[in-house]
Amino acid sequence: MASSRPHDSGIESFDDFIQSIGCSRSDENHCLYSENARDGSPIVLILYVDDMLPFDQNAEEFADLVRQLRLKFAMKDLGSA
Repeated sequence: MASSRPHDSGIESFDDFIQSIGCSRSDENHCLYSENARDGSPIVLILYVDDMLPFDQNAEEFADLVRQLRLKFAMKDLGSA
């Protein structure tokens, strides 16, 4: 998925927003974010420049995360990696 400028003209950065919805940024790699789904499975996002690669075993949780991100950021689904 490619992401671009926030819909709100950059007032809130991706980092601020993704942490506000419950993801934690890795101390070792600031391009890596994670959280645990309600079923305990990991949700992992890797951000590189303006591309995001999400990993999740729970399709429902993944769809909810993508919905939240699309409400805040202009995104285009580029298909499977």
